[in-house]
Amino acid sequence: MKINKREKIDYVIIYLLLYISNSFTLSIFSGTTRILMYLGLVIIMVVSNLARDRNIRIRQMNLLIFIFILLNITTTVLVNEEGFKQLIITTSLFFVAFIYSGYYSFRYFIEKYIKVIFFLSVFSLIIYFLALFLPELIMKLPKSHNSVGIIAYDAIFSTIIIDGYLIRNQSIFWEPGAFQTYINLALIFNLFFFKENHIRNLFVFGVALFTTYSTTGYIVGLVIIFAFLLDSLSINSKKSHRRKISMICVIITLLIAGIIFYDSLPNNAKYQLFGKVSVYLETGDRSSTSIRIDAIKIPIQKFLENPIFGNGSLRMVEIAKEYGYKMNTATMVNWFSMFGLFIGFIMNYGIFKLCIQLKCKKHIRLLLYVAFLFAIASEDYVRNPSILLFVFYGYHYITQKIDTNKLANKKLNI
Repeated sequence: MKINKREKIDYVIIYLLLYISNSFTLSIFSGTTRILMYLGLVIIMVVSNLARDRNIRIRQMNLLIFIFILLNITTTVLVNEEGFKQLIITTSLFFVAFIYSGYYSFRYFIEKYIKVIFFLSVFSLIIYFLALFLPELIMKLPKSHNSVGIIAYDAIFSTIIIDGYLIRNQSIFWEPGAFQTYINLALIFNLFFFKENHIRNLFVFGVALFTTYSTTGYIVGLVIIFAFLLDSLSINSKKSHRRKISMICVIITLLIAGIIFYDSLPNNAKYQLFGKVSVYLETGDRSSTSIRIDAIKIPIQKFLENPIFGNGSLRMVEIAKEYGYKMNTATMVNWFSMFGLFIGFIMNYGIFKLCIQLKCKKHIRLLLYVAFLFAIASEDYVRNPSILLFVFYGYHYITQKIDTNKLANKKLNI
């Protein structure tokens, strides 16, 4: 499929949003530096908008939601005495997400988003297998490091760490657990928004997900596949039936391959996936699993202590260090604990509104909502614009319901 100049610009803009928000390489940069990068990105969007005579559509509901969020964040910052700098950083991140949701229609954005993730998946798989079988080639690449000093080899559209006990695919993202989030979101949109689900996409996303060795990623991916299989039971037309049968065959093949793949893994890889969970359940010893549980339990406790305006982002960072779980993962919970009841509800309800517009049965939509929340639970996306924008997209359709039939009948051309 031929891509015109305007589409190329849009691919770059969407890619840069993902890169600035999640890049391993940029993790060493301060919040202020990233805000300047986002500002540059917004300027590119504005210039591009003027060049093609495109209007940025700001819906009234989204504008009201954004204004309320700004007022709530301002109050939270004042109550918790976080300072003007923190106010600018937080409001700027929400502003970027707000602008993106007005600049691109949801259909157009997810169509381009899926293709960007497809490209990143293919590229990262090439780098991953080179790291496995020809590590000497990878070691010739430039090195970069993150905020805690971990060294990775940088292939521009993918970084790879080969000095650890297990080589994992993380693409451009700061760690594999972040990559799984965006793969699983691409899976949801690909399977439940477009008529042509593309077996090739499912295969590539599935293999990329396998190579992250992310326990959360595997669980969420299985929930999405399970939802798709359940939804397939409601097929009526013969054409849809044949298409769904083909997809189901690919899914079953991937599952069988996954089981064989898991069985052939070395013990350290098996422990990375599920061993740490079983150890925690059996002994209760501190592990990455117990840390993830603390990252849910402690923020809930802190939210209950300050339910109206929350504890603020700086205080929650201190709490994470104090209790040893280091990062404020469990995004859906930390929206409450950082910013209080109102923003917490607005953010989670926005994701819910987005998921119930999916082209599937109502009970499947609820299952996918749970999958979405778990996909963003493994990392800290509380102020991440590439996740926040989905909240604003959810509110697009409170007053104007998305035509999911029209969207689902559209082919996804790659």
